[in-house]
Amino acid sequence: MVDSKKLYCDIIKMVLDNLESSLDVTEVDNSMALDEIPGWSSLGWVSIMSAVQEKFNIKVSIEDVENIITIGDLVTYISGHTET
Repeated sequence: MVDSKKLYCDIIKMVLDNLESSLDVTEVDNSMALDEIPGWSSLGWVSIMSAVQEKFNIKVSIEDVENIITIGDLVTYISGHTET
């Protein structure tokens, strides 16, 4: 069974690490738009999506990527596409 709190923290850490952001995990919440995170860039976004696909062994379509706007969207997407 997937621990949702651990999954949430893992995803946030992955995002922050890939963007080389100075934010701490505790400074990010579900409503934060990904492009509001310091260090965000389109290249960083590609890096995040690549890391997500590799870590969680899922494929993310272009259509799905276009609908992932906030941290919460990303967490919901990954939660819904990983095995429990």
